[in-house]
Amino acid sequence: TDQNNKITAIYSADTLQVYTTGGEFVVFQHEFDPITPSNIRILNHTRYGTKQVKPTDIEGTVTFVQRTGKAIREMFSEQGRKYTAPSISYLAPSLIVDPIELDSLRGTSSEDANYIHAVNSDGTMAVFNTLKDQNVSAWSLWNTQGDYTSIAVAFDGLYLVVKRVINNVTKYYLEVGNNVFHTDSSIRKTGVNSSTVTGLGHLEGKTVKVVGDGAVLLDRVVSSGSITLERSVVDVDIGLEYQATLKTMPVSQDAGGGRNLAQEIRVNKCTLEVFDSLGLIVNGFRLPDRKEGSPMDEVPAPFTGRKATPLLGWKKTQQVTITHTDPVGMTILGIALEVNG
Repeated sequence: TDQNNKITAIYSADTLQVYTTGGEFVVFQHEFDPITPSNIRILNHTRYGTKQVKPTDIEGTVTFVQRTGKAIREMFSEQGRKYTAPSISYLAPSLIVDPIELDSLRGTSSEDANYIHAVNSDGTMAVFNTLKDQNVSAWSLWNTQGDYTSIAVAFDGLYLVVKRVINNVTKYYLEVGNNVFHTDSSIRKTGVNSSTVTGLGHLEGKTVKVVGDGAVLLDRVVSSGSITLERSVVDVDIGLEYQATLKTMPVSQDAGGGRNLAQEIRVNKCTLEVFDSLGLIVNGFRLPDRKEGSPMDEVPAPFTGRKATPLLGWKKTQQVTITHTDPVGMTILGIALEVNG
């Protein structure tokens, strides 16, 4: 090319791909012959430039971080044609903050989704959910009480190095992703048979969320490696709080003559299709987890089905925000809005 291109990564996919600061190159050889000095061909296909972050592959494409740190792209070729590298982060560019690591988690025994995890330089993590044959492509942002510093995927396991400040001391923890727990840096203890839980030194001085025998209990502050609960428990989960937030795109209503941006609209009702969920909050209004007449001394069962709530107010821009603060499960399968305008 007409410039010096420092190599930042070399990746073996269907071809040998060379990523540099000035562009992306592909090494071709004849059919299945080994590459030799006499048959090697190195062709420049795109000129975005690649940051020195190891690429990862998923669903037949290689994903890399653009040199500027502002975009994540995927390198692929359709039916042997020239390689292209379109952006997959254009849907949510604000979530990409100069990534320092990439890794991919493919469909596991419990779910068929694929995920690309990008550790941002600010300690957050951008996560891309992709399933191309179902047209699934969605970004979300992970935060924790601390900073994500590194990730690695081993088989079906996601391992994370997290920097946390514990009792005014900076510590680095190796943690593993788990869909059963609903807190960070969490620990499960069984057969406690007491209101005092010990062995929590890794969360010293932190305010923790507690689930005892399936019920959400009051928050506690860890002192001397232990907490005292309001009642005796047998099995208990304890960890740091994280909140899940889902916000819809602005509601667009077209009466046939095109949308009037100055027109106010109202969302009368929001209906959610959920699976095994508790603790739903819609626009600040908590949906009840108990039915009328349910015993108050029993833990509410996770709900599967439809829940609806009325909403108030006329606005030019209507969005629905669903939040979840309790350390219990929440899976939203669908959202339906009834709109007046």
